[in-house]
Amino acid sequence: ANGEGRAATSAGAAAIPGGGPSMSIALKDVYDGLQALSWVAAASAAWFGIYRYFPEAREKRLWEKTRLAKQMIDDLAANPKAIAASYMLGAWSGRRYEREENGARVSFTVTEKQVVAVLEPWRAARSANEQYVRECFDEFFYHLDLCVSAADRQIIDWEDIKPLFVALFAGVQRPMLA
Repeated sequence: ANGEGRAATSAGAAAIPGGGPSMSIALKDVYDGLQALSWVAAASAAWFGIYRYFPEAREKRLWEKTRLAKQMIDDLAANPKAIAASYMLGAWSGRRYEREENGARVSFTVTEKQVVAVLEPWRAARSANEQYVRECFDEFFYHLDLCVSAADRQIIDWEDIKPLFVALFAGVQRPMLA
């Protein structure tokens, strides 16, 4: 009987007093059950992590897009020449604009007809006022191009910049856009 007990112990069975080979099978079953339970827990935790990650990442991207759109609009609003061009689009008559010439501020008015003439691509600016109007629209179109390009590439959402376009072009007469 002693030889059999040594053989069972050396074969890997647990040496439990009063136990035998049947007790080692029960411990192995418990061990296998715990291992299966740990795999299920790990898979559940991984699934939960993935389940939580994607909506949070989508929400973070949405906030980043909105923040970038706001920054682009703020950049346009902070550019005095671009803002002057937006005023030239809607408030034609009576508005005065200022430009700098030889360290002094020069005030002038511009009409719709003058703006249309100055923006003709084949026509060179003939005066400092016309040059200023061109510079204003260069800045304005630069910012608009950034916004449109970013929206086309889905870097920002159109819905975030739509109010900008509505506000800028609300006072523009439709025949001018054609």
